[in-house]
Amino acid sequence: MTCYAVAGTQADTAQNNKLYILKMSHLCKTKNDDKDSDNEDEDESDDEETDEGEPILEQKLIKHDGGVNRVRSTQIGNETIVASWAETGKVHLWNITNHLRSLDGPISQKLSNSPIYTFTGHPTEGFSLDWSPTVPGRLDLQIKITKKKKKKKKKKKKKKKN
Repeated sequence: MTCYAVAGTQADTAQNNKLYILKMSHLCKTKNDDKDSDNEDEDESDDEETDEGEPILEQKLIKHDGGVNRVRSTQIGNETIVASWAETGKVHLWNITNHLRSLDGPISQKLSNSPIYTFTGHPTEGFSLDWSPTVPGRLDLQIKITKKKKKKKKKKKKKKKN
């Protein structure tokens, strides 16, 4: 089994952060999955037959300005697009299609380590980021700014004298 993932860092300084594009391969069941613990002789022979070797982790790195608060990926046509929201308040879009292909073998294209777009309209960092499940390519960002409401003082009604 093979699995791909993307993750971000929160390093000690903004310039030390990265996006990790990961490929995990040769993933298989653990030694005791789906086995009867009473029959150890059978376990040993099954392990010899199905041993696929050790799991392998491969990676590609992209420098990222600021700690990564959220990272999400989506497929748009044949392209894999990643959105990252940094502690700087910026939302970056990255095309990681060639990074993924390079994990499967050599490619002729140069890997781009620059975002394809950066949105700078947020005044602060954010923590809620996701791709729309119904509209391909739409990024849903939620910023909730709350202010403490001032309590209105109730005016006492004066009683009228009759």
